[in-house]
Amino acid sequence: MKYMIVNVVTILFLFSSQLVAKTELSIDDILQELSALESCESTNSCPQDLNNPRNTFYLLGDKISQQINRAIELQKNIGESLEFVELGQYWYQYPNQSVQQAALSLLSPQTAKISTGKVILRQFGNLRDASLVIMSLDELARYPELEQETFEVISGVLTSGSFSAAKAVAKNISVLLNEDNIASYQSLLTQLPPKSAKARFLSQSLNNYKIR
Repeated sequence: MKYMIVNVVTILFLFSSQLVAKTELSIDDILQELSALESCESTNSCPQDLNNPRNTFYLLGDKISQQINRAIELQKNIGESLEFVELGQYWYQYPNQSVQQAALSLLSPQTAKISTGKVILRQFGNLRDASLVIMSLDELARYPELEQETFEVISGVLTSGSFSAAKAVAKNISVLLNEDNIASYQSLLTQLPPKSAKARFLSQSLNNYKIR
């Protein structure tokens, strides 16, 4: 009986070790795949659309996103890891919407790190897609320590950013509002063209915050 118990424990230990090794190998595999995709131009291995060469950029973005999504699935099993944080921070800076969205989805379950907030702020002014702006606002809301820096970046987007980005910010700014900064955003409203869509949406967001 004792021999059987020892055997069972040994088998479970070996199985567990193999599972951990397999998981670690999968992480390494993802990093290797991403590295290969990032350097595909130098190796002439980028995905190609022979009918429309301009689609290569988007095909490459899709391939990168697929690997980041693999990391997201691994993250669900492994939990928090510095590797996931660094991976998300790095690829959020890649100028492709689907890649940036995947990177944010990898970062959001992690404990908020100031370094992540700073990466987002550096890129925020370049965003154009409304859905990516909204996701980024939700992530920035986790960094109250960066409130002043966030306000400065948001101000730049609202006053001189693209129409789609400014509109998305104005409509979804509520996640950043609090009693300490509401007056600053109210003052910012006065700097916008009064009849513009962004001014109208920002006014609505501010009023909704005040009456809730």
